[in-house]
Amino acid sequence: MKEYWIQYKRQSQAEHKASFPTFWRVWSSHYSFMRFRSTSSHAQCSECVKHKALISSLADHLNARKVQQDLLYTHLQAQFRDRSCYWRMRGLARARGLDVVCIQDGIDQSKFIVPRTSLMRAKTFEGFMRPKLHLVGVIAHGRHVAFYISEPNIPKDSNTSCEILADSLQRLAVAGVDLSACRVTLQADNTCREVKNGILMRYVASLVSDGVIGSGRLSFLRTGHSHEDIDQLFGRVASFIKLKVRTALTSSDFVHALEEFTRQLDRPFEPQRFVVKLDSIRDWRGWLSEAMPVSLKGIGGPGAPHVMHFCRRVDAGLLLQREATMFELRLALVRPLCA
Repeated sequence: MKEYWIQYKRQSQAEHKASFPTFWRVWSSHYSFMRFRSTSSHAQCSECVKHKALISSLADHLNARKVQQDLLYTHLQAQFRDRSCYWRMRGLARARGLDVVCIQDGIDQSKFIVPRTSLMRAKTFEGFMRPKLHLVGVIAHGRHVAFYISEPNIPKDSNTSCEILADSLQRLAVAGVDLSACRVTLQADNTCREVKNGILMRYVASLVSDGVIGSGRLSFLRTGHSHEDIDQLFGRVASFIKLKVRTALTSSDFVHALEEFTRQLDRPFEPQRFVVKLDSIRDWRGWLSEAMPVSLKGIGGPGAPHVMHFCRRVDAGLLLQREATMFELRLALVRPLCA
């Protein structure tokens, strides 16, 4: 809790900041319903682990310890600002304006092993290799929640991500959303296997170039800090599967279970629910290479950008023209004062 108080002090713009006893008293009286989750089994941020290890080893060197603490809190502030940008876009999307924000991620495959039955606990099936289904969730904030389930023989790569994004946009268009005037943002995990690659960039660029969407954006949180509300939804799915689904022999049984889960899902901002079984995936890479023979390399590595934005040149020109007009207007207002 003390780390949260230190971050509050560093981020607060107020002249007089609350002391730790005041911070703790307000937290206990107003936010007592909040609970910290247990330690996650996911990989932790390398930057956080490095600074925490140095802090614990520098107990006898107070100055060096303070430097490492400052570096850690600066890193935590930076990742919090990333999250704030996503939360702002999510709020705009829920207002159902011109912003469309979809967050997409895959759930742990160990939750969807077939067949799922108590008979598999027998010693006879101890060495039995059971296939794991792929499940990808999409939250189109303010619009719908969708689950895409596929067999293990279908690769979970950029082709699947393109297929899922295309289906999500198609459902939005059927629901009456004018995508040609919308700013579409896809928030995803910071991995090059699914979304953060040249194939998805070409696809989003082609959608913008053809006027299907007004502008496109691929947004990623920092590695090690990429878990968001989609992972909370996956936690609810895992709990439902564990408590309610005793037997599931095929992928169709999991589809029915997910449909039952979506019917009882309490998300008033997303009234529509979809469960889609992906039986086949098109080869988007070949089509995109022919449609847009553009090299989009250099997006990997530790210094890679976390947001890629795509817009048409005419839109960028209008924006620059508007900014130039506003500059001339400000200049005209200043000239009489200077005279």
